[in-house]
Amino acid sequence: MSELCGIVGIAGKSPVNQELYDALTMLQHRGQDAAGIVTVQDGRLFLRKDNGMVRDVFHTRHMLRLVGNFGIGSNALSYRRLVKFGRSTTFLC
Repeated sequence: MSELCGIVGIAGKSPVNQELYDALTMLQHRGQDAAGIVTVQDGRLFLRKDNGMVRDVFHTRHMLRLVGNFGIGSNALSYRRLVKFGRSTTFLC
């Protein structure tokens, strides 16, 4: 992984999607080129990832699909070569 990244994990008693989003926003200084969140509910994974800043990657429709009380998120500063090919360095992206 890139040394310029932010990673957060939350285990809660209620949905964690908004808390993960807020945490990634606070960690965005660690990487602004890509972001991803994965949550878990009933053994199923729900994932949203893309290149871009946190506010551009996650919209209401995406947040509604990120259900579950457990999740992780990451953002990263992509290497120029990987961005050129549409890939990023964050493990979720």
